[in-house]
Amino acid sequence: MRSSKLMRQLGPALLCAGVVFGLLVGGPEPAAQRTSGAGQQIPITGIPVPGMESFDRFMTNLMARYNIPGAAVAVVKDGRLVFAHGYGLADKENNQLVQPESLFRIASISKPITAVTVLKLVEEGKLDLDAKVFCAPGGSCLLEHLQPLPGRTVLDQRIYNITVRMLLQHSGG
Repeated sequence: MRSSKLMRQLGPALLCAGVVFGLLVGGPEPAAQRTSGAGQQIPITGIPVPGMESFDRFMTNLMARYNIPGAAVAVVKDGRLVFAHGYGLADKENNQLVQPESLFRIASISKPITAVTVLKLVEEGKLDLDAKVFCAPGGSCLLEHLQPLPGRTVLDQRIYNITVRMLLQHSGG
C-alpha cells in the first residue's frame, strides 16, 4: 500500500493522537535535518522508512504551521511497528532532540478525550450517565469485576452511589 493511501486511511486524527501521546517505540537514531514546507529546519530522529516520507512532510508542516516544538509519531499495521520518528526538540534550552521513544507529559488532556468517548457511548445508547459504577454486594453496576480483595471490606459505602455522570463532573467523592 502506498504511503499516501495509508495516510488518507489513517487520517490526521491518528497522527495528532501520536503527537499528543508521544507513542513509545524504537530506539534513538541520529537526527536528519529536513526542511518543512514552510522552509523551517525541523530535526527528525528514527529509522528512515522508504515510502513513508509523507508522514515526515505532514508532521514537519504541522509543527511549523502551529509552532509545535516537538512531537513523536508511531504507526502500527497488523500488530507490527512500521514507522517511528521523533520531530523537533524535547528541550529547547539544551537543544535535546525528540526521539521516537520520548515521553510527553499529557497533563489533563486525557480527561476531555475520555469525556467525549463516554458521551458518544451515551449518545449511541450503550451507556447510561446515571449508571452506578461500583457494585454493592448483590447489585449490578458497570464494574462488576472490580471487587475488594478477599478478606477486605469497603469502608465508605457511599462509593456504591457513584455514577458515570458524577465521574465526568468530578463530583464522585
